[in-house]
Amino acid sequence: MIHPMAGLTATKTYLYLATDLEERRVRRDPTEAGMAMECVRLEAAVKRVAGGTISEAGSALGILLAARTLTP
Repeated sequence: MIHPMAGLTATKTYLYLATDLEERRVRRDPTEAGMAMECVRLEAAVKRVAGGTISEAGSALGILLAARTLTP
C-alpha cells in the first residue's frame, strides 16, 4: 500500500521508549481534547500500523522502533 506524503517539514519529533509504566488517570493538555486513548498490546499496534489504522508518522515510527527494540 502506498501512502502519499502531504508535504515536508523541518519539525523535529522526539520519541521515547518508556517501560515499567503503571496505569493512572490521564491528564490532557488543551491540544489533546477529544483524542481517544486505547491500550493495546505491541503486536496489535504493529498490525494496525501495517494495516493503515495507525498512520500518524510519529506514532507509527515509535511503534515500529519499539517492536524492533523489544522483540528478541
